[in-house]
Amino acid sequence: MGLAQILNYLAAHRIQGGHYHSYYLEGNLDTWRATLAKLRSGTTGIFNVCCLGDSITEGTAAGTSHLDYRTKSFVGRLRTRLAATFGDVGLGFIPSHFSHTYPAVTFSGNWNDAASYGIANSCKQSSETGATATVSFDGTGIGVAVMRNSMAAQYTIAIDGGGPITHNTYNATLISPYMYEETGLADTDHTAVITVDNGANPSRTLNLLGIYPIKGTAGIRVHNCARWESKVADFLGTGCLDLEINHWTPVLTIVALVANDFNSQTDLGSYESNLTQIVNAALTHGDCLIVGNGLYNVERAIPITAYEEVCRKVALNYGCAYLATNRRWKNFSNANSLGYMSDDVHLTAAGHQDIASMLINYLLEER
Repeated sequence: MGLAQILNYLAAHRIQGGHYHSYYLEGNLDTWRATLAKLRSGTTGIFNVCCLGDSITEGTAAGTSHLDYRTKSFVGRLRTRLAATFGDVGLGFIPSHFSHTYPAVTFSGNWNDAASYGIANSCKQSSETGATATVSFDGTGIGVAVMRNSMAAQYTIAIDGGGPITHNTYNATLISPYMYEETGLADTDHTAVITVDNGANPSRTLNLLGIYPIKGTAGIRVHNCARWESKVADFLGTGCLDLEINHWTPVLTIVALVANDFNSQTDLGSYESNLTQIVNAALTHGDCLIVGNGLYNVERAIPITAYEEVCRKVALNYGCAYLATNRRWKNFSNANSLGYMSDDVHLTAAGHQDIASMLINYLLEER
């Protein structure tokens, strides 16, 4: 570690009662800041931010509908602020599993929850010709993410009751996510119906990973790539990083994965190794911000602070920025007394707002 890093590390800590509390580490955010400068100077283009996390990031308890989850989570509140500042480019990627309690996609027919591909190794699968997935969206087009492989089915998509468009997701040699896009729509609300069509191959399966609205020409598109109960290792399945990070070439990746690894008592060495893989994928395209946002009203043999220390270590080793949003609240008891906790781990709308305020102040340099 160089002198500058050591000074930076020390400056980001405050001594309180014999214990240090790291609120932030100033890492390399050059790509992110250059993006803000370009947009502020009038450059057109859509730049991506990917947020990897668990149910906290997904937005559990942020509201009472799937749209509440997307807009009232701390990720959604960050998206709203960026849209107001730089332009509305849509709600970003919507995983087929989203969300846990209030699904954004309505399914009919036989579909399975599969731990095979997709965000945090999760997607919807169907082999039944005629099974449908229906989603409403706002924009001038829609993208559909599927997994292509040698056992993949074809599907049709019909928008606003129009004629079906057929796509064959079969690929003889590759196993990888693929995005089909339909564009040229009026900039308004639409409904898309995706229908499994096996044709002459009834044994084939459609692996539906998610959809994303296409909207706007300039701004920062924020993708909530989160799934409830997820741990760091869940983001490293077949083709996962391609969908979670690589396809979008994000200028910034936010990684907020602490609570479930702590609750499952993941080996710290494995946790560090897996987190490092995600960070390296993020740094291939842009900058990375690691967020320590786990507060748990339970004690374990390996304390949650040990996982936070791993996050700090990885951030220091790879020049990432780090925000310990949970240290801002000191501990669970204090956060609960402030009205930030809805249960033993999830946040209220006020808790999401406070984290969003911290992120906005940090990323837009308003502090």
